[in-house]
Amino acid sequence: MENVKRIVLKKVVLIVISVLLISTTMKAQLPSAQEIAGKMKIGWNLGNMLEAVWVPRDNFAATTQTTIDSVKAAGFNTVRLPVAWFYHSDTITSIIDSAWLAHVKKTVDYCIKDSMYVIINAHWDKGWLENRVNAANKDIVNARQHAYWTQIANYFKDYNDHLLFAGSNEPNVDDATGMSILLSYHQTFVDAVRATGGNNSSRTLIVQGPSTNNEKTYTLMNTLPTDQISNRLMVEVHYYTPWQFCGLDKDADWGKMFYYWGSGYHSITDVNRNATWGEESEMDISLGLMKTKYVDKGIPVIIGEYGAFRKKLNPPSDQALHNASIEYFYRYFAKSATDMGFITYCWDTGGLFNFTTGKINDKVVVNAIIKGATDTIPVTNVSINEIVDSLAIGATISLTATVAPLDATYKAVTWRSIDPSVATVSSAGLVTGLKVGKTIIYANADLKNAMLSIVVGIPATGVTQAIKPDDIAIFPNPLNGKQLTVELGGLKGITTIQFIEINGHTVLEQTVFDKQRTQLDINLKPGIYMVRFSNNQNTLLRKLVIN
Repeated sequence: MENVKRIVLKKVVLIVISVLLISTTMKAQLPSAQEIAGKMKIGWNLGNMLEAVWVPRDNFAATTQTTIDSVKAAGFNTVRLPVAWFYHSDTITSIIDSAWLAHVKKTVDYCIKDSMYVIINAHWDKGWLENRVNAANKDIVNARQHAYWTQIANYFKDYNDHLLFAGSNEPNVDDATGMSILLSYHQTFVDAVRATGGNNSSRTLIVQGPSTNNEKTYTLMNTLPTDQISNRLMVEVHYYTPWQFCGLDKDADWGKMFYYWGSGYHSITDVNRNATWGEESEMDISLGLMKTKYVDKGIPVIIGEYGAFRKKLNPPSDQALHNASIEYFYRYFAKSATDMGFITYCWDTGGLFNFTTGKINDKVVVNAIIKGATDTIPVTNVSINEIVDSLAIGATISLTATVAPLDATYKAVTWRSIDPSVATVSSAGLVTGLKVGKTIIYANADLKNAMLSIVVGIPATGVTQAIKPDDIAIFPNPLNGKQLTVELGGLKGITTIQFIEINGHTVLEQTVFDKQRTQLDINLKPGIYMVRFSNNQNTLLRKLVIN
């Protein structure tokens, strides 16, 4: 009987041990990279803080819970923490300062408290890795890589899937030889983390493309590190293209700064500062390389850094147009990258958020990012309803725009004059002529725009009034007979009315003076005509169908 009891007891113990092992295994099995990527939406960098190697080692740069709360409230749900480890370690033993690990943990915990996804990386950090992707330094770099990530991974072992590790920052690689060495650094990173066990056995890890450049990554990084568990790797690239617009802060011998970027945002006076490459279509092509190479194959991609930073311009350069270009760049990039399936992290060193108080310093750019990334029903077309080609100095004309589709996510229209010294346009679309010249009026909605070229001429004289859209009505339309009623709204002065065929040929012209309403007898063949109303201040067109 005792033997039976012992056998039963042994079986019970074995069962309990098995259950515990299964439980431990289940706990350590974190979601796949694809599952996590599906929850990571819009990202932000805490830049020049934890990676700041230009401050004393014992002066730990710090942010606050309030700042992270503000970032979360603005619409971001994932944070990238660039971190220096070499700077805060013994350069011989590679042992990381325990106080530094605790300081990094504090910032990680701020993010975790807000249920945000957070990435810890190994940043530039005096270039111990990214400037030493070569055969001469390969062994010592791999040794440090293994030592650092073993310590980091052990320290954060119990964190759940909201914490991700990124093995490097921007490794300088230009050819296949360098890529082979970089791959060894990535392999060391993956092996070191996995060897610590626990949640690190299945934690999602991020490896960087050569120079984090889309084109180089597409060409050179044709394999990823070997991993003991499938579907737990992501790829990282960065985007600051064209650098002449995004980051160059003074003219260089290889190129001048660009102030203006994107369709509808070029200057017609400061033309030498318009971007000549790297605009929307080239951005889409570059991002498309990463989509084809990785995203379409089920490998998530993060854009770990991107941005375009404002320049302070002096007249005659157009500061307002430059600022509008910056806003458009962020919105277009966020929209394009999100549509292709990337998780994006804007670079911020305090320009977007105050790192102490959490105050939003640049609501324009923050809103542009959020709107671009959440634009689920994009605007497909914008059209200006009025056709005006001339305006007198001092005269005004009210413009309206139609946006399609009607259920677009962001369909609010904003107005802009490319040369506000010639004519201004209000937020409601009211154009005012200021001086002789030519400008272009843009109606922007989402990422689409419509344009209207206006020539401002001589000042208005006499009692002639500007023609406003609401002044003009023609009926019946379509016209089935020969008598057309024209409503002129009590315009003073001479108004010329022209009937123009779609081929541009004027077939009928009449002039009226101080008329509120007039009836015209017309004898024209069936078709579509443009009816042009003009005086010495401006011009409007209406479409007429004759049956």
